[in-house]
Amino acid sequence: MFIDLIEKSKIPDAVIHIAGPPRSGKTTFFYHLCKGIKKDEKAIIIDCEMNFSAQRLHEIISDETKIDLDNILLIRAAGSYDQFHSIMNIHSFLEGINCKFIGINGITDHFRLGFIDQNNHYYHSLAIQIAYLKMINLKYNIPILFTNQVSVTRVGGKEILTPIASNILRFYSDILITTREIRRNLWKIVVNGKHNEYSISSTEIKIIK
Repeated sequence: MFIDLIEKSKIPDAVIHIAGPPRSGKTTFFYHLCKGIKKDEKAIIIDCEMNFSAQRLHEIISDETKIDLDNILLIRAAGSYDQFHSIMNIHSFLEGINCKFIGINGITDHFRLGFIDQNNHYYHSLAIQIAYLKMINLKYNIPILFTNQVSVTRVGGKEILTPIASNILRFYSDILITTREIRRNLWKIVVNGKHNEYSISSTEIKIIK
C-alpha cells in the first residue's frame, strides 16, 4: 500500500495515521499525495507544523504533472485553538467540491505537553477532533490522513517508538504507518505489519524495492 501511495498517489478510503520521528519524510509524504490531484479535485491540508511550502511542492511534483495550486486548500494552524476550529469546521469547506483527501500535518504538535493527564482539556480536545474526522470519512467517503510524532523509550537496550496519544488515535484509525531510521538516509516503514524501505532527499521519497 505504501508503494501505491507514494508512486501512484492512490489513497484508500480510510483514516490513515502516519507516525515517525522528525525528518522521516512525513511532510514530504503529503507533497507526493498532491501529485494525484486532478483538475476537478481539491485537497484540504491543515498544517499544524507550519512548514508546508508551495516551493517544495513545485520541486517535488514533476513538470509533467501540471498541478494547479488553487486545487490545494492550505490552512495554517498556529496553535491548539486554530487547530481545533480548523478541523471542526472542515465540513464548511466540502460543499460543492470534489475532495481527494483531507490531511492534517502534525496533529499532536500543539497538544503533546498536555498528555500527562488523560482527564485534561488537551486530551479531550484531540479526542473530539479525531472522532469528528472519522465521522467526515464515513459520511463523505473522503480519505483522512494525519501525521504524528513518536516518543522513544528504551526497554532492555532496545528503542521502542510509540505514537503520541496512540490510545486515542489508534481507536479511530483504520491504517497505521510507522517509520524507523535504519541508517543515515535509509528508513524502514511498517504499514499494518508489512515492511518497506525508503530513502528521503529534499525533493522526494524513493522506495527501495
